[in-house]
Amino acid sequence: MKRHWFLILFIGWCHQIFGQYEVGTQWTYSLSDFGIIKPQFVEITGDTLIGGETWGVLSVIEGCASDFSNCVIRKEASKVYYKDLSSGEEFMLYDFSLGEGDSYTIAVPGSTFEYTVYIDSVRLVDFSGVLLNVQYIDNPDVGSYIIEGIGSESFLFPQGNICDPHYSSIRCFNSGGYFLDFNPDQECDETYIEGSSKEYEVADHIKILPNPAMDFISIEMESPEKIEYLRIIDGRGNIVKQYGKLDQVDIKIDINDLNTGLYILEINCINGVYFNRFVKK
Repeated sequence: MKRHWFLILFIGWCHQIFGQYEVGTQWTYSLSDFGIIKPQFVEITGDTLIGGETWGVLSVIEGCASDFSNCVIRKEASKVYYKDLSSGEEFMLYDFSLGEGDSYTIAVPGSTFEYTVYIDSVRLVDFSGVLLNVQYIDNPDVGSYIIEGIGSESFLFPQGNICDPHYSSIRCFNSGGYFLDFNPDQECDETYIEGSSKEYEVADHIKILPNPAMDFISIEMESPEKIEYLRIIDGRGNIVKQYGKLDQVDIKIDINDLNTGLYILEINCINGVYFNRFVKK
């Protein structure tokens, strides 16, 4: 009976990975922003018929060269394509009919950049109990490897525009109820701070102004809470400043004596412990 259930699950996975992308398919990547690691979601929000073919409509993705709002995507057997609706041009994202020693060209949406990708090797890799084909490649602007049915481990599209935020490390893939978690250490939607021996989940309701700062920082909290104590932690995890009970109405801290770099603000309240970060110029 267990073998039957495994076979049903495997067939379901094959349908989701190798069939057409469904509306609601979602990729989750990491985006680094001054030491804060944020989730970046890419989702197929709808579909459209172009030239007799069904294309998936993508959610808007933050970027200065392209927000990908003019891009649609589709799968065809072992290949994935995207179309630039502004120009009408169609490009290939990846091709799993190719093997070791083969190469292909990928265009960067919203620019004139093109990258040649050389396939070093292809092999089956176990992701959370699911075996998928992986192409190992040699172009860092595209990624270290490409997963069949999912795309680059780095980002869905190649990243070549200097002004664009650069994403890294796929966290999760979800399609039609089938879910893959590539980073069990973090939740798919978790925001955290890097740069120290401990990772701190960021509290969005705490504002630090200005940021970056040179002389002083002011701290604003959306809802009043009694602050038991406050700490400033450097990139190595060392406590460099600590204060006892504070008046939450006007919290202003002198940071003149701190070295340039990234710092973590820890606020301990009756209702919980909150973190945010700031940069000392």
